[in-house]
Amino acid sequence: MATAKIIPELIVLLLEHEIPVSLHLNKEGDVVFHVDGFGKCGRLTLSLDPEGDEETMIATDRYKAEEGVASLTDMVYLNMRWAEITAERMNRKTSDFGEFMTSEWKKLAVTCGLAKEENRTVTTFGRT
Repeated sequence: MATAKIIPELIVLLLEHEIPVSLHLNKEGDVVFHVDGFGKCGRLTLSLDPEGDEETMIATDRYKAEEGVASLTDMVYLNMRWAEITAERMNRKTSDFGEFMTSEWKKLAVTCGLAKEENRTVTTFGRT
């Protein structure tokens, strides 16, 4: 794929899986990518590794927390982990952090083997 040499492979993979990504210039004039629909912060910024590692990108959230990501699975895991942190901060007593992830990210979590989808039937009773 010709774009893989211009656009980092991770960005291409995100786009192929229908994850919204946009290209921007930061204050220093460097190219960065905004990834929307990210659990904890809504938007995540991906930038090239300043050390020059072409395989790794730096993910930065709105609180300026940084994490190195080298694969699609790394991105999904990071989103899941941050969604879990959000659920914990909101004192949710459930292990279903899916409410903090968009449907595209949920599908990707299943595709990467990091989550499984369960369908449950809930029966409720009320007075007649």
